[in-house]
Amino acid sequence: MLLALIQYNKHLTTVTQNRFITKYYIFTLFFFLLSLLAKGQAVVLPLLLFCVDYIYERKLLARNTILEKIPFFLLSLLLGIVALNIQGYFDGSRLSFIEYTFPEKIILSAYAFV
Repeated sequence: MLLALIQYNKHLTTVTQNRFITKYYIFTLFFFLLSLLAKGQAVVLPLLLFCVDYIYERKLLARNTILEKIPFFLLSLLLGIVALNIQGYFDGSRLSFIEYTFPEKIILSAYAFV
C-alpha cells in the first residue's frame, strides 16, 4: 500500500494540465491490487488518495479528481465482495454473522490486544 502511495505521489508531481494517465498511475493501480490481495485493510487507500489530493491542494470535487479514483473504489468493492464470499459471510441473500457470548468476546478482545 505504501508503494501505491509513493507511485501516486509521483503521478501527482508529473501530471500536466492535460490530465493524461501516466505510468505512475498504472503503477499505483497495480500496487493497490497487490496490497488488496495481501491484506484486506488496504481498502482504505482510495480515501487516502483523497487526503493526498488535499495536501497537494487539488480540487477534491473536480471531475478529473473523482474520475481517477473510480478504479480504486471499484477494486475495493470487488475484492471486498470476493473476500466476504470466500470467508462464508454471505449465506444466500442475507448477511449472517457469528454470535459470540460475552466471555468469548472478552477472550477475543484480550487476544487481539495482546
